[in-house]
Amino acid sequence: MNTIQTFVAARMRSVIVLSASFALFVVPVCTQNKDMGAKHARVMITIVTIKPEMRTEFENIIKTEYNPAIVKGGAKWSDVWVPAIGNTFEYVFIAPIDGWARLDGMSPFIKGAGKEGAAAFYAKAGTMVTNVQSSADEFLEDLSYEPKMTGPPQIAVVTFTCVAPGRASEFENFIRDEMLPQVKKSDIGGWSMQRQIFGGDVNKYTTVALHQNFAEIEKGPAAQRVLGQEGYMKLLQKLPSGVVVHQERIVARYAPGMSYRPASSK
Repeated sequence: MNTIQTFVAARMRSVIVLSASFALFVVPVCTQNKDMGAKHARVMITIVTIKPEMRTEFENIIKTEYNPAIVKGGAKWSDVWVPAIGNTFEYVFIAPIDGWARLDGMSPFIKGAGKEGAAAFYAKAGTMVTNVQSSADEFLEDLSYEPKMTGPPQIAVVTFTCVAPGRASEFENFIRDEMLPQVKKSDIGGWSMQRQIFGGDVNKYTTVALHQNFAEIEKGPAAQRVLGQEGYMKLLQKLPSGVVVHQERIVARYAPGMSYRPASSK
């Protein structure tokens, strides 16, 4: 499958449907998970990597062609984040998955642009894009904290954590019982956790910590703000050894000009 075909396939799936809101990366569009006995929002994350010289052109077609089409096609919302520290030529598109069956039909973009308009858009976008990767994540409401916000966050510190196979329950129990109570005592703008269910490692969790600016990052992690450095280190020691096998972290900026949010969703 070539780049444009990959882009077409990924976007057709993602625009039907997302951490927070990612006002968190994820807006809780809840579906019942019978196995876990709790409500969870499912979201589609599509990471588009562009050619360095194509930033202006790519952002322009999203604003002037893609977003008007998805609005016309009935999309609920679409958030875009751009790494400020990480791969700065990536764009993270997030949209809700309102039931898996919706992916069987025509996407809001195809509905809004029409088949010929969509084909023309994909041909244009294909000259700008080098890679597309999509995944479906589940927003874990019981492991997240969403205080009231007056608007979308500006900065997100995003941590990707890979947990050892068979030890997910230990990790989630630590977050729920030890970490989250401290996070809720802090002044952080939001703190959410998602687990990947399709598109990659099913033992991968994404934690999104929201800030209004970079200056807030100086305060440190949410729990550390409450416990202090020594108390925070003691807290981390409560996580059983070997549960976490790998972690990565980036800082991303919210891109309001490329995002679509109906007034009622802001």
